[in-house]
Amino acid sequence: MREILFRGKIGNDWAYGDLRQFKNSVAIFRQGYTFPYLVIPSTVGQFTGLTDQNGVKIFEGDIVKIVRDGDKVPVKWELGSFILEGLYLDLGEAAIDHQLEVIGNIHDNPELLGGDNNA
Repeated sequence: MREILFRGKIGNDWAYGDLRQFKNSVAIFRQGYTFPYLVIPSTVGQFTGLTDQNGVKIFEGDIVKIVRDGDKVPVKWELGSFILEGLYLDLGEAAIDHQLEVIGNIHDNPELLGGDNNA
């Protein structure tokens, strides 16, 4: 069974844990802690259950490099599965067929996709 884990940004840092949504905010509860970390809702991403070739957990919103051809693509949840955006490859199939490496995420490193730091 896949580990259910979320991450979200608190300022410039990331919090990892269980996700809770309140009336006007979203919070991450870190394992072993009793108080929530209020996170920026647009930065919340779920763990896909997969790791890259280096054992790094792959989250929704991560940017992965397909080692074979050098393509850099974000991981997205769409139509009931995690996909490599723009390629419309199921992440699970891509992880089996291609070597993937997490090189950043869409919030901290938009320039990896040709974006800017205001995304």
